[in-house]
Amino acid sequence: MGIAAFFSLAIAVVSAGTATTITYLTEHGRTASCRVLDVDRRVEVNRYLNGDGTYSIETSTHYDHRLECGEGGPSTMTKPPRGVGGIGDHIELAFEPSDRLAPELAGDVAEQAVKKWTAVVFLVLTILMRVVHVLVLQAQEIRAERDRHAAARRR
Repeated sequence: MGIAAFFSLAIAVVSAGTATTITYLTEHGRTASCRVLDVDRRVEVNRYLNGDGTYSIETSTHYDHRLECGEGGPSTMTKPPRGVGGIGDHIELAFEPSDRLAPELAGDVAEQAVKKWTAVVFLVLTILMRVVHVLVLQAQEIRAERDRHAAARRR
């Protein structure tokens, strides 16, 4: 039960982090219709030294978009692992005017709003698992105490 509660809490925390960003963009952000002017594909290669003295290589691809947006929207956007559109394509972005958060596709923001409910559900699930765990432990202690008293009376 403890391992399940740990994973449930981990899912709740990760979902809450994403939900916080999405909620902020939903409540304080704006949307803009943008045209993609240019897309640069960039591959980053990172080497990591493993504990056994060998190296691991990790690559990640990023797509840097240069944009033309109305309504004071962003002029650039970077998205891994896929691009959001080709040159000349029109995309809808959700962005935070003071540039505290990276812009997101407006459709992705709407889809990720479910993360807030995921966080709530898994947090409640974690609490319930903990309560059940404590109740089971208390019941075991009461049963053991009752068995000790019964054994003492039989003597």
